[in-house]
Amino acid sequence: MKTRLAALLTSFALAFASYAPGVERAVESVVPHVALGLVPDHARCSSPLTPFRCTFSVTAPAVAVLLITVGLTLPALLWPLSRLRRRRWERNSFTALEPLWREVTSAVPEVALDPGNTEADTHDLDFHLHRRAIEINDCVPALRRYRQASVRDAATAEVARRGTADTPEGDAEVEAAVIAAAVDAKHAKLPLDGDEAPPAAGTRSRKGDLLAETAWLPLVADAHAHRPALENAGAAS
Repeated sequence: MKTRLAALLTSFALAFASYAPGVERAVESVVPHVALGLVPDHARCSSPLTPFRCTFSVTAPAVAVLLITVGLTLPALLWPLSRLRRRRWERNSFTALEPLWREVTSAVPEVALDPGNTEADTHDLDFHLHRRAIEINDCVPALRRYRQASVRDAATAEVARRGTADTPEGDAEVEAAVIAAAVDAKHAKLPLDGDEAPPAAGTRSRKGDLLAETAWLPLVADAHAHRPALENAGAAS
């Protein structure tokens, strides 16, 4: 993206500078004593202010240099900003996943590689975020025998009542409710009561796509964090 931007601005600048009067003006300003004879004497500019053709021929080289400079320096300025934005997203996502990660790994502790370490090194945010996402995803199938279809149906009905059905946020709320109930059942060692709830919506399309999973799991974590409020709202109605 940054390379294409630089190439676009530089190409436009070169095309802008290639306008014949501008080229002649630039050459004559450098070599004033060379009579190129590119245009008749009466057509040459006596003032850079009049007419428009003269103004364009004088300013074209300067604008071309400005565009080339912007085209070459702007990507260098945008890259650190994009990296800063990326690291901020990684830090926020890592922090947002911690409550959900703690809950599922408490039920499936063998999945957590380093359960005592909840901090992420600034230089390894990407690694720690992906590892946390992988550990959560490994816990979900381990809790499959505790995923209750009745809980999923009740959460789906509540989501539909609020008008957020078939949205990523609504699907995340349903999955958060199913996971929370599965964790409680695992701790209580309760067998599955009724049918098993299917995987969350979009699970197959996200399989193997770590970036998609890392974008999906914060939605589940956020819904999990607000789950008691949502349940109370549903009970009150």
